[in-house]
Amino acid sequence: MTSKALLRLEALQILTSLQATRREEAALAAFLFFTSHLKTTRQNVLSFASNPLEINLWPLNQWLVKHHRLFLPKIEEQSLSPYEIFSFEQLIPSKHSIKEPDPNVCRKVSLEEIDLILVPGLYFDDHFHRIGYGKGYFDRFLSTLPHALKWGVGFKEQKKNKLPQESHDICLDNILLF
Repeated sequence: MTSKALLRLEALQILTSLQATRREEAALAAFLFFTSHLKTTRQNVLSFASNPLEINLWPLNQWLVKHHRLFLPKIEEQSLSPYEIFSFEQLIPSKHSIKEPDPNVCRKVSLEEIDLILVPGLYFDDHFHRIGYGKGYFDRFLSTLPHALKWGVGFKEQKKNKLPQESHDICLDNILLF
């Protein structure tokens, strides 16, 4: 098993063991940070549809629907495509059980429209690297967006000093752990 695979297993154990109060505290801190930051800007944000183990960005996503433009990714073939979301009713479950935009009712957006990308991960390090779930969707997508800010978002418990890197891994611009 590779070192990344072992790190993924370790991270999943940590995420599974987080208590509900810790999760709620982190979700609130993330919401307050991002809404404070975004009140003074007009950024178009590509967020993510949090799964039960990830930091809960659903309150932030709802705020983005009301105050900004919310984009969410959809897996199409082997890559991510961004869509604009006006309501959570426009989301459908994917084959990975992640809520994704319904392409029949959502507008696919051009990459140039994205100003800020909130990136999930299993681990993040001091050098702005991340380890994701191992499918490479976000790394392939991020490599097509050199102009957009790329911010990793997660729990403080997901921090490592240094993570192994491969040539296809994309460095983030910032990491925000709550």
